[in-house]
Amino acid sequence: MAVVSKGSRVFVTGVSGLIGSHVADHLLRAGYRVRGAVRSEQEAKMMHDIYERRHPKTVDLFETVIIADMKLPGAFTGHLASCEGVAHVASDLSFSPDPNVVITGCVEGVVSLLSEAKSTPSIKRFVYTSSSNAATRPLVGEARHVDSSSWNDDILEEAWAPPPYEPDRAYAVYAASKVACERAAWTFVRDQKPHFAFNTVLPNYTSGIVLQPLGIPGAGSTARWVRDVYDHPFEEEFVSKLRDDSPAWQVEVEDVAKLHLAALCFDDVTNERLFGFAHKFNYNSFLEVFRELAAERKWPRNRDGLEWPSTIVDNKRSIELLRRFGADGWVPFDESVRRSCLSQYGEGFAPFDGVVPGF
Repeated sequence: MAVVSKGSRVFVTGVSGLIGSHVADHLLRAGYRVRGAVRSEQEAKMMHDIYERRHPKTVDLFETVIIADMKLPGAFTGHLASCEGVAHVASDLSFSPDPNVVITGCVEGVVSLLSEAKSTPSIKRFVYTSSSNAATRPLVGEARHVDSSSWNDDILEEAWAPPPYEPDRAYAVYAASKVACERAAWTFVRDQKPHFAFNTVLPNYTSGIVLQPLGIPGAGSTARWVRDVYDHPFEEEFVSKLRDDSPAWQVEVEDVAKLHLAALCFDDVTNERLFGFAHKFNYNSFLEVFRELAAERKWPRNRDGLEWPSTIVDNKRSIELLRRFGADGWVPFDESVRRSCLSQYGEGFAPFDGVVPGF
């Protein structure tokens, strides 16, 4: 099927987030135009400033549209005009424990954007940013193979259990929203048979360079959590976030961005689920990298008895696609963690007008 042609425009939701900002960054590096959806004028200015620093010669390829609430009917009307691709990266990260708010709203948003794409003849590709949670929950001690047929459907029942909706349900509701949204998207494609090709990308725990200023609340998502523990290794407020997400699989945000490019721009990538599962980790894995980065600092001791994720993931297709960009495979775990820990807005990583190999 047709691919997004070089120099054309791609609509990217969630462009101010960790993954969305890197998807847009890689598109700009590869010579594409980007129309990024943001929630406010402040976010629009922030993203223009970021790309002006990183791409001073081609910043005019980036534009924004303000969509304050993607769940509202008609939120996307007209915004896909002149676009050839869509990367729907945005997600509800409120971690509300109420499935009626999170799951219902997210599904409505995905279907609304797919419908708008179906009514826009210029669209050739649509990529939905799903999550590892759509395929599997974190597992230890139970060997389970994860491939394109895997779904974490059990989490739906947990998320939709009767109220009260207590805070400890927040993870289940978020994970269930990714299951429900990706399933709804594939159902739409099967039933509506749109004229564009459709793919999904399922990243696991994502680290790497944070493009946004670190003073912005929530900037950097999981990559920011790594940085917070590096800066405050003995403060439970920060440590708990990283520890509670272990053990799992990790992936570098630039690799996730490249998988989105592959889904948009490679003609043989159609109707695929691309897995962003690179390296197994537990909490001690981060501590070991921290010690290498700053041996002179005092660090917590490794925790005894930590397990490793037991999932066996079929990620060969993703590795193959990354190699088309000139890489040997995944960015190593320690390098990705280093990028999370040492990246500073405007320092060392900007400007950047390098090209994406293969484009």
